[in-house]
Amino acid sequence: MNDKTIRNILIVVTVVVVALIALGFISTLLTNIVPILIAAVVGFLLGRASVNTNLFDLARSMRVQKPAPTTVTVEKTAAKPAVKVVETPAQPEQTPAERLADGADELKEMTVKSGEEIEAEARLREQEIAKRASSPDAVQAALEERRKRLLGDKGEGG
Repeated sequence: MNDKTIRNILIVVTVVVVALIALGFISTLLTNIVPILIAAVVGFLLGRASVNTNLFDLARSMRVQKPAPTTVTVEKTAAKPAVKVVETPAQPEQTPAERLADGADELKEMTVKSGEEIEAEARLREQEIAKRASSPDAVQAALEERRKRLLGDKGEGG
């Protein structure tokens, strides 16, 4: 072979290798980078469009909305007279300010116990528990109850 043939073969091989590398790069762009860029552009546009929208209020208003009351009419049959059922609209929900006001009224009605009253109640409860725990029947009953709870029906044999 002469020098021109070898040179032509090397040029063709080089062109094929460069073309394969370019196709690999284009394939990477199309499969990985372009979808990410599309998602980024859509996210940016949606973010800019919703700048003045409070999504929590939007979700809350969608949740609070109720369908309009419907009227159902049942057709007359030979044995039964016609029945007309009309749903009455439900009470409108309270606004947060009204709920807060109701909660404040409930708080005013509550009594606050002093530390001595709380300690006295705690002592009474401790005495009751100690009294129940000291009787042998209560201890045996508690053990049996725990055995049933832990072993289920398998603990019948003892």
